[in-house]
Formats: sequence, structure tokens, C-alpha cells
Amino acid sequence: MTVCAEAMIDERSMVDAWNWHRESLPRWRRWLFPIIGAVHVVLAVALMATNYEFKAISVFLLVAGYVGLMLRRYQEIFFRRSVRKMPIYKETGIWEFSKGRVQIDLAGKQSKVDLAKLDHVSFTPDGWLFYPVKNVYYWLPNAAFTSDEDRKAARELVIASAKWNELSVS
Repeated sequence: MTVCAEAMIDERSMVDAWNWHRESLPRWRRWLFPIIGAVHVVLAVALMATNYEFKAISVFLLVAGYVGLMLRRYQEIFFRRSVRKMPIYKETGIWEFSKGRVQIDLAGKQSKVDLAKLDHVSFTPDGWLFYPVKNVYYWLPNAAFTSDEDRKAARELVIASAKWNELSVS
């Protein structure tokens, strides 16, 4: 039994993948820079309020705090830009699932992946993240499947062969 899925590599879909990958990270890694940024801003304001004589330090702390608070947004902006520069941007990929394997045809290049050799697969409400190694992923949106039955059949093929987990918004 084989199940096919077809998806276009576009900016919105790839940002969804990036956000879900970020959601899979440990909570402390997601909150570290915003917390450090907030501490820097509070410290900078406190130094400015006490007429601290070295104003440059206060300004540096304020700027560092702002960057820490806005880091995720900056990362998303740069990620969007890098997606638009990818050679496979706006190309259509065809995923073909069979027992223990998935074959991917993207922009005329084919690759066959043994599902058991993947690090893991994460199922999200928006799609699937295939991790060949830690922190490197391939994204397959749910919209790639023509029907819910096809998606469920492909999911069963993946679950039978690969390590997997479910991700949800925390």
C-alpha cells in the first residue's frame, strides 16, 4: 500500500514548520532570551532612575534587553528571508509513503528515506516534522494529503516504522 502527498514549498508553510520545531524545544530554551532581556531592561531603567554616572552602561543594557525581548521576531524575519532565497522555493514536492519507507521527489531530485533510521517524527496539528537528525527537519503540511483517509493511512505507516511524538501548543 502506498499513500501520496503533494505540497508546495512556500513561506507560510515553512514558517509554520519553524514555529512547530521551536515548540518542540525545551521550555527553558524558548523563554531564556526573553527573560534575560526583561532583566536587562529592568536593570537599565533602575540604573537610569538612580542617576548612575556611567550612562553608556544603562544604554547598553537597554539595547541588549530590547534585543533579548525581540530575538524571536528577528529570527522569524531572517528565516522568512532565507526561505524566499531557497532554490526549492515555490517548488512542489511529492511524498510517497510505503511500508517502512518514504520517497520524496522535490524539484526533480528524489530521495528515499528508511523511516526506522529517522531520529523521530513529530505530528502537529498543522503537519508533520521528519527529523533525520536532531534539529534538522523536513516539513509535510496536513494540506498535502488529498483526504483525511490518506493522511491517517500514511500516519499509520509512519507510526509502524519510526519513533514518533505528538506536539501541541503549550
